[in-house]
Order: sequence, then C-alpha cells, then structure tokens
Amino acid sequence: WSTNAPLVLRRNESWWGGAVPWETVSMTPIPNDTARVAALLAGDVEFINNVPLQDASRLGADRRVALFSSPSIYAVNIYLDVERPNPPGVDAGGQNPMRDVRVRRAMSLALNRDGIARQIMEGYADAADQPVPPFIFGAIADRPVPSQDLNAARALLAEAGFPQGFGINLFCSPSRTPRICQAIAAAWTRIG
Repeated sequence: WSTNAPLVLRRNESWWGGAVPWETVSMTPIPNDTARVAALLAGDVEFINNVPLQDASRLGADRRVALFSSPSIYAVNIYLDVERPNPPGVDAGGQNPMRDVRVRRAMSLALNRDGIARQIMEGYADAADQPVPPFIFGAIADRPVPSQDLNAARALLAEAGFPQGFGINLFCSPSRTPRICQAIAAAWTRIG
C-alpha cells in the first residue's frame, strides 16, 4: 500500500465476528477539498470525511447525500516555547515571556474560544482549553472553558512586566487551521 494510492480491504471469511455485508472496500485518498466533494457529488465515492466547512450546509441540504457529524478527537493546541531563555521568533528584549504563568494566562484569556467554535468552525466544534476532548481518557470532563477577557489579559501582561506587549511568531498548519490561527493572532494583537 502507498499513502497516495487506494487501499483495498477484502473481507476475511474466517473473521471471528461473523460475516460482514461487503466483499471489498476501497479507501481512496483525495487530499484536495474541492476534488473530494466533487467525487462525492459525482457518485465516484460513497463516503468522504473531513467535509470542508464551506461545503457542509450545501451538502446537508442535498438530498443525494447525508451529512453526519460527531465529536472528534482532534483539538487545536498551542505549544509555547517555555524551555529556551530567548527562543527564535520572540521579540521581548532577550527574554522569554512565556516562562511567566501570567503571560500564558493572558494569552489564554485573549482567545474567544466560543467565537472560534461558532463562527470560524461554523458550529462544528466545541470550545475547549485542554489538549483532548472531554470524552478522552485523561481529560477533565466538566472543566469550564474560560471566556475571553481582554482587560484581564492586558492587566496580566502588565503585571508580568510587558505592559506594551511583545512580538511573537505564530506557526500554524496551512491546511487545517489557517482561519483559527488568524483569530488567535488577532486576539493576541489586541492585548499586545
């Protein structure tokens, strides 16, 4: 099997769980969103995952297809460099502001998680502030998600010694989260 070629699975006649209603299944990688949706609508494939958000409402209204959604194990996480004293991409007078918990809290409070889930992810996401969704082992099931509080964030930055803020480069996946990254960058810009 090659990662860019179809993967064909054949039914195992001696599987302990009994007969399954199919003989073969082919999984074909279609990395391009437009091509994946077009293949579904043309009948070339029977199922796609990772439905592009911009196509979800159109596909949901199309009688030829059924749109399903369910909780995902995928979570957008931000990894701050707290190890190095002067990490590349940080303009803070030779310091690493992320080493101060007040700065990390400020960066967190700047985020509008509900807005990202509702607007950018068009309601197909839940706001979170832990590395995994609440149904995954190790997560805190009832953990409250902090609301955006720009004034508290600015106050924490000032208390940490960065009343004017600092510069930081934000590196993001270009294929999965560009609009989320833009929202994060805008929020952080608003607090400095």
